[in-house]
Amino acid sequence: MVLKDHLYKQRLRDFCLAQQHSSLQTIALAIKDAEQEAAEYGAPKDRYDGFRNQQSRKRNMLATQYGLTENNIRVLKMLQINRSFDKVAPGALVITNNKCFFIAVGLGMIRFEGEEVAVISAQVPVYQLMKDKKCGDSFMFNGETLTITALI
Repeated sequence: MVLKDHLYKQRLRDFCLAQQHSSLQTIALAIKDAEQEAAEYGAPKDRYDGFRNQQSRKRNMLATQYGLTENNIRVLKMLQINRSFDKVAPGALVITNNKCFFIAVGLGMIRFEGEEVAVISAQVPVYQLMKDKKCGDSFMFNGETLTITALI
């Protein structure tokens, strides 16, 4: 088991940032490809040109993903990693008897330093279950009782 402290949380945040920067690059390339395909296709054949509309929708969807990823990066950078927590709040690393949660952005379950960590936002239901709880407090999640053993 990996020692979880402020340095662990810093490495976890840096790992999440690296993942988001990588996603940003991938999305940017996909946007460029969609734009290039539309340009190579030529002028619209008519106003209901299916391929051109499909490429436009794809580019818009990717642009939305790009914006969400940029926002994730902004939120991750704003977290005060060295701050100590006495109750569950955004920025906290919540260690329970069975799971580890990082309250940051909604990335889901990730594999980090050989362990599973749930990287969640403050908008998800499980956060609402643990919000403002302290070390020693318990909450039910998916039919399982989780007890908070540490807050970092």
